[in-house]
Amino acid sequence: MLRPIVGVMKPLPRGLIVSLLGTLLLSAPAPVAIAAGAGGVSADPGQAQASPHSAGGAQFGAAIRHLPGRVMLQRAQLAGAHVREGHSPLLIVRVTRDYAQSARLLVGISSRGARTRTLDLGRVRTGTRVTLRLPARARLMPGVYALRVIAAGGAGQPVARSGALRLVVRARPKPKVRPQARRPAARRPAATTPSKPATPPPVPKILGGTGSSGVFPVQGPYSFGGADGRFGAGRTGHLHEGQDVIAAEGTPVVAPVPGSVLFNDYQHGGAGRYVVLHADDGRDMFFAHCEAGSANVTPGQHLAAGERICLVGATGDATGPHLHFELWPDGWRQVKGTRPIDPLPQLRAWAR
Repeated sequence: MLRPIVGVMKPLPRGLIVSLLGTLLLSAPAPVAIAAGAGGVSADPGQAQASPHSAGGAQFGAAIRHLPGRVMLQRAQLAGAHVREGHSPLLIVRVTRDYAQSARLLVGISSRGARTRTLDLGRVRTGTRVTLRLPARARLMPGVYALRVIAAGGAGQPVARSGALRLVVRARPKPKVRPQARRPAARRPAATTPSKPATPPPVPKILGGTGSSGVFPVQGPYSFGGADGRFGAGRTGHLHEGQDVIAAEGTPVVAPVPGSVLFNDYQHGGAGRYVVLHADDGRDMFFAHCEAGSANVTPGQHLAAGERICLVGATGDATGPHLHFELWPDGWRQVKGTRPIDPLPQLRAWAR
């Protein structure tokens, strides 16, 4: 027969209690997974089945790829608002674009009454000031233009445009014409009645043969005058650079050969009303002292052989009506370093 043990229970030491609690916690069973739909997450969320790209992020350690941003035009201006004909203006631009080193640049050119043209200037470096010249194919004639710079990025992205940049193209200066010094009046025929022609009047037709193919420029009675009207005759400060053809006022002056008009201008106290013709064979021809109001041709106009240029007159420094004719084989005064030649042999060839 068992007897109950009667005694007093002593309290356990504090360190022993902590040790027993740690043992119980480590040996406790794992918690049961919460069923789906209960608002919680299971103790094992299925890490083995999850894709590393399912959340739209990058794997740890992978390089981040940035897409080029929208292009921005920070600066667009002209280096000068005025240029001379034949010169191209300078554009100063600054284009920025996030995560891109270049952008495409275009320029629109418009003028009053003309259709707008767009030129592709290629790609420029972003984030820096760029200075570039308008290509020569722009061919800006004298006038006032409006230029608009356009910066383009990737396909589908909006472009950046500048405001209108005003550009004035000035006409190139006309070459200076050497003044024709006045000859003694006693050696010149009367103003209204020319002297008897030294040669028969030419027939206005194109002749065959090298050098003689063409039409005599004065279509009426004429003469070559005296020695003072020849090429190389003495003048005040220079030599005579052409051949004078004496004829009555109003006698037609025609193009000896086909060519285009280079200049139609007036020199007071010198050549008077003059026309410069660039022949199709490459030579330039100078016709001076035309009758006032008779030179109805424009620069760029193409004339056939025998087509009228003007009428014989006495404008400028002339004591009587005559045609002062010069022949420049390598270009007129607009070409540096060229010189005229004696035109009399050519005139005689055309007269035959």
